[in-house]
Amino acid sequence: ITQVTRETIVLDGRALTRKNLETCLAREALLRASGSLAAQDPGTQFMLQSARRQLGQFEPAAAYYKKAASSLAKGSPWQTAAEMELWLANRAGEPPRPAIACRQAQSRPHLDGRLEDPCWQNALRPMEGASTPTTVAMAFDSGFLYLAARCPGAAPDGGVQAAGRTPDSARDSRDRVCFFLDLDRDHSTGYTLTIDDQGRVADRCCDDPTWDPRWFVAVAREEDAWTLEAAIPLSALTGETVTTGQAWLVQVARMRGEDPVAIWSRGKGVGPGPFFPGQPGLALFLPSGKPR
Repeated sequence: ITQVTRETIVLDGRALTRKNLETCLAREALLRASGSLAAQDPGTQFMLQSARRQLGQFEPAAAYYKKAASSLAKGSPWQTAAEMELWLANRAGEPPRPAIACRQAQSRPHLDGRLEDPCWQNALRPMEGASTPTTVAMAFDSGFLYLAARCPGAAPDGGVQAAGRTPDSARDSRDRVCFFLDLDRDHSTGYTLTIDDQGRVADRCCDDPTWDPRWFVAVAREEDAWTLEAAIPLSALTGETVTTGQAWLVQVARMRGEDPVAIWSRGKGVGPGPFFPGQPGLALFLPSGKPR
């Protein structure tokens, strides 16, 4: 098991958070008053609507999503992002982009990389890619977010535990899996957690390499495949309690060098973008239960 020794604490400053969100919304008025086209840009608007949702202003946020879903080009990244937000309001039918169930674990998995724990049974879902698909799963409890993946077609020395691992030591030359988590669904900020086939890790908060949470990783080897398990404290990601019913944006990519060989949410007719994470899907936090 890899234990990353440096630790970052997420402060639970609700009053400060609220003030920052209100400041964000105040800047919209300044942008509009100056005639800036940035006020109409979907990237700006999705950040603003995220702030509104967190402040409990659900109706104006929903109004923007309805407008964007009907006015933007059908199937475009921002149009499907708006449709995802509308889908989350009633969760009827299939979501516009792939959704992965992040179920509450009834017992904490034993991190040995072998994916034999109850929370992983029937939970692994295929990513888009090769004919023998890479599979991925997520779970959570009151203290941790758990991640798992099975990666067929491993390199001959894949899954061999590296000695003397340190933070941010995952190698771009290795077979690796990258998890991107956007907790507030603003399509702008988030965390990237990378694990290579020798158990080395890298982590980023909004591309900041100095973010070094304390988290735990194990890799193992199967015949022609390597597997991984990881656990990261929820307190390293958010100061809020994570409960069933919540939804994060999530993207997962299996990388070899600079090229993705499998990806969780590619987007209709659109390949991965010039930068990670491309078009993320959803992670839905659900009660414990037998996955279907």
